[in-house]
Amino acid sequence: MKALVSVLLGLLLAVPPAAAQHAVVPPGLSGPSAGPVAGARENVETLGFVRIAVEDVAATSRWLREEMGFTPWEIGARASGEESVMVMLSSGQSVEFFSRRPFYERLEMSGARTVALALYVRDIGAAMMALAASGVPTTDIIPLHAGGETSYPKMFDLLFIRSFDFPLWNFSFAQRDNAGIAAVRAGYPEYDDRKWQEHGNGADGLSEVWFGVRDLAASERHLAELALVASEEQGNEKGERVYTLSGMVLRLVSPDHPERGAEIARRIEAGGEGAFHIVFRSDAGRASLGAQAIPGSELLLEVR
Repeated sequence: MKALVSVLLGLLLAVPPAAAQHAVVPPGLSGPSAGPVAGARENVETLGFVRIAVEDVAATSRWLREEMGFTPWEIGARASGEESVMVMLSSGQSVEFFSRRPFYERLEMSGARTVALALYVRDIGAAMMALAASGVPTTDIIPLHAGGETSYPKMFDLLFIRSFDFPLWNFSFAQRDNAGIAAVRAGYPEYDDRKWQEHGNGADGLSEVWFGVRDLAASERHLAELALVASEEQGNEKGERVYTLSGMVLRLVSPDHPERGAEIARRIEAGGEGAFHIVFRSDAGRASLGAQAIPGSELLLEVR
């Protein structure tokens, strides 16, 4: 599994954004929309993974284990010089904490900062077509095999956005090959991810991600281009947009929010846009601890 994720992260870092600016938004996508292609919204399953840059990977790993009750998978240093640790969840979702150096040395941040989100989709070919209809440039679909060996079962197909309009969000898309994952677990135990999915706090999936943005309308437009639409039933408040994704919530919050506006403005001023509160779901969670900040930062994690 270590080699598998090393290959995945190598792909993430190797795919540069396009030199050209993002295409003009087609008519009808200036606000909430059903998506540019029929069924595009229904194709999105949930948020697959979150990637967070931290100043001190070792300290973050100790904190995850000793204070938060996770069983972190300590991947260690790669040939590139990057270090990372991951929280794997039985839902198939994950959160990775990786070193700021060498890839994000110029990133303005204080202690920790979210730099990438990936969406799981049911049909990655349909996702590519929907993005193309919105004018969003992408890479080709990239298959990911266990250990990076094409003779081993395929576990995922990956699709990356190539656009400067998503510099901090850095969205990508993934389709799980469930048959391939089952074959890997049965026949290649060295790549079996289940050993890292049992946590003392009972965390088994992502529940909420709170994301601070400067311009709610612009952010909403970008997410409409990705076939995500603000949920009507959630009752979006002023300065807030809510996206429901198969039992979890992605919540955009701007400085206009009546209760958290000042906090959001301060966070954006200090470290830019990005996720500032990540909630894990758990039947056995230690909710009494409340939200805890990653050491040296204001980025909150919570198990409830």
